[in-house]
Amino acid sequence: MGKFKIGIKFDKKFLISLTQIENSGVEVQNVKHHLALHPIHLNNFNKSIRDLLNEGIAKYNKNLNGILLGYSNIKLLSNMGTISNDSPYIHYDLMADFYVFKPEKGKKMQGIVNRKSKDHVGLLVYNAFNVSLPKPKDEEDWLGDTVNIGYEVLFKITYIDVSSYLLYIKGELISIVSKADIETSSAKIKPLKNKKIIFNVEEGDEEPVSKKRKVDSEVEEKVKSKKSKKKKEKRKEEEGTLFEELNNANHSEDDLKADVGHKKKKRKKKD
Repeated sequence: MGKFKIGIKFDKKFLISLTQIENSGVEVQNVKHHLALHPIHLNNFNKSIRDLLNEGIAKYNKNLNGILLGYSNIKLLSNMGTISNDSPYIHYDLMADFYVFKPEKGKKMQGIVNRKSKDHVGLLVYNAFNVSLPKPKDEEDWLGDTVNIGYEVLFKITYIDVSSYLLYIKGELISIVSKADIETSSAKIKPLKNKKIIFNVEEGDEEPVSKKRKVDSEVEEKVKSKKSKKKKEKRKEEEGTLFEELNNANHSEDDLKADVGHKKKKRKKKD
């Protein structure tokens, strides 16, 4: 259902650890959330609830006043949904722990350098959010000239835009936290190879997309193989039927010739 998918996976332990870091900008909120389910969602109610919540992952949520990273401990406030007027949607209220990223202007945070140019340093925060650190004008000895990809740096947020589809953060470089290479730094928040993502904070909720792709491809190959086999069998059957019809036609022609010849012989004898 979700259209916005990034190649990163947030698990529950990781999100809990972020809430315990002072400058992480991540907090947990236990609040009420409203969902409107289409009747088709009732076929798999639990999965539909997760799918609808996942649609808001990595997006700004006005009610939470931040970027939703994940959720846990979902509890329905009532087993009975409500329907309004002629609308087919069934409305439910639930309580859950929502993990929210709340970057604020002037706040200091840490990120990993993933891009670098003459007048710009790009960071990745939690391996999901891009931060731009432009070189200040008329500054010759810029700290950004000394950083390399993989460095962990401290920066101050100078601008935030949550109105677009993707979160945009611009900041000012303050200091270098560690000079670890890209392999060491990426071990802290290891990126996934697959582009599609499951934002799953409940262990065992869903299987990885890469595994699903493999299973789907295997099933697809089996279906194709069966269809091809059926086509071949049908073709053989049709060819066999055609051969039999032709064979019968040939026999009929031979019988007709023999019958005509026999009648001619009878006539000769009479004459």
